Amino acid sequence: MKTTRLLGGQLCALLCLFLLGTATLNAQTSLLWPIKDKAAGSDILFKPQDKIGEELNTEHIFISTTESTEVLAPADGTVISAGLSYNISLSYVLFFTYDGDFDSAIEKNKKAMEEKYGSSRYLTGMVTIKLANGDKINFSGIKLKKLFRTGEKIRRGEVLGTAHYSYKKIPTSSVGLSISSSKGTPSDPMAPFGLKSTFRASTIVKPKAVLTKAEAEADYRRLADAIKEIYPSLTDLMSIEEYDTFVSSEIARLPEKISRKEFGRRIAAFNRKIHDSHLFISTHTHTKVDLPMLPEIFYGKLEGKVMAIMATAKYRSYIGKEIVKINGQAIDSLELYISPSHLVYDGQVASYLDRVLALNYPVLHPQANKNSKKPGTTLTFADGKEVTVPMFKQGNSIPYGREAAGFFNIWGANRHKTQFKLEELNDTTAYIGLSTFELNEVETDEVVAFIRKMRDKEKPSIIFDLRNNSGGSIEVLYAIAREVMEDDTPPRKSYSMVNAHLFKTPTMNLIPSDSLFTGYHPIPGKKGLYLMPKEDPSPSDSTRSIYKGRLYVLTDAKSASASTEFAGRVKYNRRGTVIGRETATTYHCFTAVKFANIELDHSKFTCTIPMVRCVFDETVDDRFPKGRGVIPDIEIPISLAEMHSQDDYLLRRTLEQIRKDL
Repeated sequence: MKTTRLLGGQLCALLCLFLLGTATLNAQTSLLWPIKDKAAGSDILFKPQDKIGEELNTEHIFISTTESTEVLAPADGTVISAGLSYNISLSYVLFFTYDGDFDSAIEKNKKAMEEKYGSSRYLTGMVTIKLANGDKINFSGIKLKKLFRTGEKIRRGEVLGTAHYSYKKIPTSSVGLSISSSKGTPSDPMAPFGLKSTFRASTIVKPKAVLTKAEAEADYRRLADAIKEIYPSLTDLMSIEEYDTFVSSEIARLPEKISRKEFGRRIAAFNRKIHDSHLFISTHTHTKVDLPMLPEIFYGKLEGKVMAIMATAKYRSYIGKEIVKINGQAIDSLELYISPSHLVYDGQVASYLDRVLALNYPVLHPQANKNSKKPGTTLTFADGKEVTVPMFKQGNSIPYGREAAGFFNIWGANRHKTQFKLEELNDTTAYIGLSTFELNEVETDEVVAFIRKMRDKEKPSIIFDLRNNSGGSIEVLYAIAREVMEDDTPPRKSYSMVNAHLFKTPTMNLIPSDSLFTGYHPIPGKKGLYLMPKEDPSPSDSTRSIYKGRLYVLTDAKSASASTEFAGRVKYNRRGTVIGRETATTYHCFTAVKFANIELDHSKFTCTIPMVRCVFDETVDDRFPKGRGVIPDIEIPISLAEMHSQDDYLLRRTLEQIRKDL
């Protein structure tokens, strides 16, 4: 059984929440009935609001048909998921990817499924098709005619396979169908086929605007206890005693009544204390937030000092000058306020804070609009000159002039609408820009094919641009890495660790009695459970033909998760040169792979907690210092020159380095 592990905050597909989504398909849309030669509405066994046994069906239709009957695609679309599934309930599904043919995959998993869940008859094929408008049609109960690849185009009326068994509470062969929106909310599966609908959209419960102290304390303890129980890397940040003291002190500060918005701020403070790029506490209050006003001289911390970076036409003469005071307060005494959204880094990573101070300085501290008797912001420069600059509201344009180009180039570097860019820059260098490792199989194959083309052309160097890449699928990472490195598994001391097999904390996406970590075992004298690598790993495929030119990997403080792993592999194996800035995720380990989702009872805030501590290498040395991200071989800190560059500064510097190395 092959399972998909996702990095960068994504949920593991081994155990998914099967909330099959909603409602943007227009009621007038005419979808093709998926059962061949049958009229729309034929042979429906169960529709929304019917009970299947004692279980209420809210969003599926189940269609009765014989096993030999062909199942058709209702519309043109793109496959976004395909494999085997087993519905534990109407709300929860186990999902497995597989290699080979359908019957072999069933046979391979038959024994394990029957020992744990019952008849393997209900281990079946599933496929999800994304339509042009973003809606998704989700099928179960199909013996797939082939293993569809994610990203593969599907045509209306195309045969997906033949009917199978969709759900353990339906003893006859049947096909299950539901529709979801791009946001994943349940939608009407009947009206798009022209049928009179029984679907009822779920009622959204509006959370309380004000919480009592008891309610806020209950939510805070629920969150703190869940992280303490589930999150395996807590002691990297502090001792358990320090954690308990912090939680108690925060609870003691709660007032008798607290607005949900203010409670969200308190939870955000907790998120800053437990900072991890894969741990996410959502405190969105669905209220309109005005963008902060900006001063007509925009300043940031570069090259060890705060300086004017950009300015409106009136203040252009100040660009590049050092600032020593803001509203009368010395720079070195300013207490910076950094919002939780800026703290998506791990361990002792320094580059992310450097980025924040360079690009966000005017909105980071409360002194920007306070402590001054004059309107606007008063800046005192190192030469003693003092100027009070007006503030302006952010709009469609920023009036800072041409200097803003480099500033926005840093924000937008390596952002591609198609998620990646493949280009031969010149006779010596190819460029692969990956905005994410969350690529489908068709996209991954396209990247791999490009690398092989460069291999065959003996292109001397390839640039892998991983700036602003927050991670994605580890399978995609491996597929790309094995095309450019001899061993797709580096010879490092690696292992995984979790806190327990089962957890008491109720979650939104996990079944309490179903262990996700059956292969993990205790080690005497250590806390938690461990999955160690095989002592005799399979030998690498020495006959595999890889690209052997030099690699150049561009990273920055937004290169997280799988991006860090790719850059780390290149640096560890001395396979090429890492250029730019320290990655956002630590090199030695991060916590991800499987996630627990919880909702707080009273505030309705949610939290995604990573469950697996992934250790890649325990060797600490000058090249890989403890608690840090991947440190580039050639570090290029953010500078005034880059801020004012009219082109892609880091890419230009990389091309200059390639010319030196040739």
